[in-house]
Amino acid sequence: YFEEMKYHANIDLLERAEVVDKSASYPDFHGDYYSQATFEVSTFSESEISPEYRLSSCEIPPYIKSKVGDNHKGGTCWFIQKEIDQRLSVAYFKELGLLHYHYYQH
Repeated sequence: YFEEMKYHANIDLLERAEVVDKSASYPDFHGDYYSQATFEVSTFSESEISPEYRLSSCEIPPYIKSKVGDNHKGGTCWFIQKEIDQRLSVAYFKELGLLHYHYYQH
């Protein structure tokens, strides 16, 4: 999950984060694949998000929702269409110290 975050989002969290939730699929015969993880980060700055990402609305990931319930206002979210068949979203919940990514290839 650290390697995928670094490869897809160019954010290296290896020395300053812990994976607290994760899931992924195996690529199917069409090549569809997803990977997502939530990291508890000791340090993170929104300036680490590439300027090519655009601010976006986001859905609160289930792990985070289980911690804060439905009343949470959400974090700051970014989205990029990397290729015609690849999407990546990154959400930062500063007050919780949580960073979530979701990569999807179809």
